[in-house]
Amino acid sequence: MNFASLPDRRAELDPHGPAVSDSTGFLTNTQLLSRVQATASHLHDLGIGPGDVVALELTNRLEFVLLLFGAWRLGATVTPVNPSLTDAEVARQLDDSGARLLVVEDGVSGAGDVPTLAVGDLPTEPGGPDHARDPDPSALALLIYTSGTTGVPKGVMLDHANLDAMTDMGRRALDIGPADRCLLILPLFHVNGIVVSVLMPCSPARASSSPTGSPRTPSSTSSSSTARPTSARYRRSTACSPRCPRTSGRTPRP
Repeated sequence: MNFASLPDRRAELDPHGPAVSDSTGFLTNTQLLSRVQATASHLHDLGIGPGDVVALELTNRLEFVLLLFGAWRLGATVTPVNPSLTDAEVARQLDDSGARLLVVEDGVSGAGDVPTLAVGDLPTEPGGPDHARDPDPSALALLIYTSGTTGVPKGVMLDHANLDAMTDMGRRALDIGPADRCLLILPLFHVNGIVVSVLMPCSPARASSSPTGSPRTPSSTSSSSTARPTSARYRRSTACSPRCPRTSGRTPRP
């Protein structure tokens, strides 16, 4: 299976059923599909296409899920980036993965020479042509970087068939069903956060998450986006049903 088509199947099977939510809003399955299509269209307009790598340096939040499915819809690959990495560490991952685009929290600076997109600049309304490609199970889905405990971090290549096998094993082992809600407490820059806490429950169950990792301190000179006007951290949650995860994230420190 290619997970790019998962939002389509959810919308077809249960159009008005609960899909993704966080503290800022709620999406039905149909609305999730529309937002994923709009996200994919925006990435396409930025030049992202088949085989390209999109880096997501984000805390746990709804937009991470939209970007994940949006990039896959274009045949692109996602490499999650730990928001607590240093600029040098981020730049190394971007260079090693060959990333064409880096998505960051509002008010956070980019790293390296890769074009940067602030997450707040993503479309919030449906619109744009649908750029869905024919699903290819052998297409590269994720480039997950190791911790580097035995050297510098290395990129692990996971295609859609790999993800399908892992999520199927997880569903069978945990007996996840459509009525279940699953708590996501793992960071979405981690493979378990994506596979176990997003993709597995997105298929038949419902989930939720809390934030892990802090974004790098915003630079006042390298981002055109404005940080949210608050000095306090706040939590955001995201949920999917039959079902996807709830995630949460924090705004960058001002």
